[in-house]
Parts: sequence; structure tokens; C-alpha cells
Amino acid sequence: MILGKVKVKVESVGTRYLFCRPLIAGNDREFPARYGVCHVIYVERGLLTEHVNTQGEYWFHGIFDKAPALYHFDGGYMNTKVSPITEEIYNALIEIYPQRETCFSINN
Repeated sequence: MILGKVKVKVESVGTRYLFCRPLIAGNDREFPARYGVCHVIYVERGLLTEHVNTQGEYWFHGIFDKAPALYHFDGGYMNTKVSPITEEIYNALIEIYPQRETCFSINN
């Protein structure tokens, strides 16, 4: 289970996912935008995402399907899905599941 935090800009709202451009990951690490490179985060729609608007910027704690290698992140490549969770649930899960360091990690 990959837990973390990400700030995204919502580009489009689909029936199952929000199609987002990543802005900031984990500990305020800015995402390096690169033209012509795939950079998308699919945020699962649910109760925690009902308030979102297209072109809005939002922070989400979540469970990620994968974390890109550091060289992918630095190269601007991002293609992952995230299921948003509350910060309280995030804090409880982080106590149960040990985490490896990823671009989405939060150092406390």
C-alpha cells in the first residue's frame, strides 16, 4: 500500500475519475512540468471529491496504485491513480503499514 499526499489541478471530471495535472507531491516537492510528456493523476471520485471544480487546485491524502521512480518524477512523467482518504485515516494507516520513501511520502 502506497500512502501519500499530492496537490493537483483538476482538468476534467469523468464519471469515475477526476483527470488531474499534478502540481506538488509529498513534502512540497514541485512537479516538473514538461511539454509532450504524460503527466496525469486519476483521482477516484467519491464523497471526498464532491466539492471539486474543473480548474480548481486541491490537496489529497490518498492510497496510490503506484509511485513513479525518482527519475520518472524528475523527468516529468506521472501516470497513477489515487483513492482519496481523510488525513485521520492516513495517519492511522501509516502506523499500520510501513512505507518506503516515494515522491508522495510525507516526512513528519
